[in-house]
Amino acid sequence: MVGTLQRYFVPGLVIQSVLIGATYATGRETTEFFLKSGPFPGLIGLFVTIILYSLSCMVAFELARQYRVTDYKSFCKVYMGRLWFLYEIGFLYGVLITLSVIAAAASEFASDMMGAPKLATALTMMVVISALVYLKTSWIERIMSIWSVLFFSVFALVLVLGIVRFGNEIGRKLEVEAVHLDAIWSAAIYTAFSLAILPVLIFVARHFRTRKEALVAGSLCGPIVFLPALAIFLVLLPFHPAIVDAPIPISIALERLDSPNLVLTVQIAILGTLALTGAGLLHGANERIANTMKEHRKQLPAAVRPGLALAAMVFSVFLATEVGIIDLVAQGFRYAAYVFVLVMVLPLVTRGFWMLGTGRPAQ
Repeated sequence: MVGTLQRYFVPGLVIQSVLIGATYATGRETTEFFLKSGPFPGLIGLFVTIILYSLSCMVAFELARQYRVTDYKSFCKVYMGRLWFLYEIGFLYGVLITLSVIAAAASEFASDMMGAPKLATALTMMVVISALVYLKTSWIERIMSIWSVLFFSVFALVLVLGIVRFGNEIGRKLEVEAVHLDAIWSAAIYTAFSLAILPVLIFVARHFRTRKEALVAGSLCGPIVFLPALAIFLVLLPFHPAIVDAPIPISIALERLDSPNLVLTVQIAILGTLALTGAGLLHGANERIANTMKEHRKQLPAAVRPGLALAAMVFSVFLATEVGIIDLVAQGFRYAAYVFVLVMVLPLVTRGFWMLGTGRPAQ
């Protein structure tokens, strides 16, 4: 039973634990890429994202299993060949943008909900993430899986209370209307950015023994990863369109629910998720460096891992304070998505898919 859960559900839970903080925990990204298109078109766009994500994970997991690769350099080499380094360039940009969003989100969230100083919150988050990066892969995977379940449970409760309090308004907002191309394109761009983390977390594929296991686990990733986003989307609906310009949209919904205990629980869930997201990103980068040193018969000192993480977070905190979360999401995420469409997503779903049948690596 444990082995089945580990192979089928843990990959999606690990990815979810990273993506929640990177792409929708605060509601800012959900608002930017879905609610801006309108309630019903945004909902359809979210379902498009779930389907596209599952299909991409199915290809990625089976490639990783077939070629026995568990770090992003080796994985990208399988379907990108000599051009694998393009992903690394895009990944560096994506990590810095995402870490900056995390720092900005933590600062805004703690300031709005708890009155904490923004800079102090960002610095605390920086130290926590650096400490988490010190842990081994197995421990990080275990913590991420457990926290994903906790986060999902908390937001399931938020959704239930939201439906009880604002059910009529949610139903009214979701009246059927025409779904324009911009809504689908926005969903596709969001999917591309969300897929950018997949090579870094490809270590989750190390447990797959058969093609069936890889494909089933991949198909479950879309629903597992984005069901909390659907819950957040529905909770935010009653406040559309006023919520579109809010830095931390989820804060508005929580205030209207008028439940202090729930608000505190959600605060802890979101801040913890933001920390795990940063740790997951930086752990993947550290694994890449460690594997490179291993190729040269050297070992990455344990103390270097949090040191590299700390350096990246210092830059990200500076960027967050200079730009702000709204512009980081609206512009930084979109530009990063365009990069990953070209250097990672298109090669994965074209050449990568073709390779599943040929069994031959890219040259």
